[in-house]
Amino acid sequence: MASVGDRPAVGAPGQGTRRGAADAAEEVVEYYRLLYLRGQTTLLSGNISVRVGDLVAITPTSAPKPLLRPSDLVYIDLEGRVVGGSGAPSSEWRMHVAIYRRRPDVGAVVHTHAVLPTVLAERIDAGLLLESESYLGGGIAVVPPLKPGTWELAEAVAEALSRANVAVMKKHGVVAVGPTLAEAVNRAEVVNDLAWATLARLWLGGGP
Repeated sequence: MASVGDRPAVGAPGQGTRRGAADAAEEVVEYYRLLYLRGQTTLLSGNISVRVGDLVAITPTSAPKPLLRPSDLVYIDLEGRVVGGSGAPSSEWRMHVAIYRRRPDVGAVVHTHAVLPTVLAERIDAGLLLESESYLGGGIAVVPPLKPGTWELAEAVAEALSRANVAVMKKHGVVAVGPTLAEAVNRAEVVNDLAWATLARLWLGGGP
């Protein structure tokens, strides 16, 4: 099993592997601030993770996400065991590891609490969705309301994402995945834009 010391070490020991983990942590912090500034998360909500070798770097629980530093990230293995970092992983760590187990091609997982996609997921205009499939890599899966932080939710989301790259959890939020963090974040933003466009059509009387 991979382990970490003061800094995460992934794969064979050496400066290169440590640098890879450090770069990943910096990227997570930067993209989280971006999502916060764009109104897709609140101060304490949401979570992001990236795959780093056979480990997962994930945002910590109960921390002001826009103020995170790379050193605040927590490193877990695919069983959810903490192997690096000084805090506790996000309460949704089960969902992240379930997705990585199911999707070896996924390099990043983004969970936002964007309001409109959560409310309008099943009403997003089919034409708008079709136009955005090249960005999403498929449709949008919808997951029924389940208790946050549980294996039941984790497995339901992982199953939904076996046939899509974005899932909306009813009464909860959005989960987007991608081979890179940039692509996962972009997919989360595309779904948010689709929800806004759908709301505009409904408001203008154009129907869903």
